[in-house]
Amino acid sequence: MFPDIFANQELPWDVHLNMIPEKGSPFLRMELRLVKVGLFRPQPSTQNKANRRQRAESIRMKG
Repeated sequence: MFPDIFANQELPWDVHLNMIPEKGSPFLRMELRLVKVGLFRPQPSTQNKANRRQRAESIRMKG
């Protein structure tokens, strides 16, 4: 089964709220996440990596 990451009850809960724009829609998607404080390590999203690479390439072309 799943590892019991919630066994340590001393850690407080943290609520992460993301507003995600939907393509072709005037609405935002709401994403609510309950996270144990101290467990959460933000991962750089693949989208950010792609953007960074694109920016670097466009700078290289100009220069």
